[in-house]
Amino acid sequence: MNYDNWKLATPDYSDLVTTCCGAEVETKESLAHDDKYDYCSCCGETDIEAIEPYEYEERKREDAAEFNRDDI
Repeated sequence: MNYDNWKLATPDYSDLVTTCCGAEVETKESLAHDDKYDYCSCCGETDIEAIEPYEYEERKREDAAEFNRDDI
């Protein structure tokens, strides 16, 4: 890839967030195994599920509603 194409290329971008913190999903390469794995950019958790941001917000609202329902 020449410099012009590199400069004009769009970065790899994902709208997905993690279920644990709602933070961006980052990808890291393992030097020992030549693997790539996803992790949470906030807490570093590696056993994550990547979801859309609106799904994360919906889950948080449901959890809050359930918590408030338990208090009564």
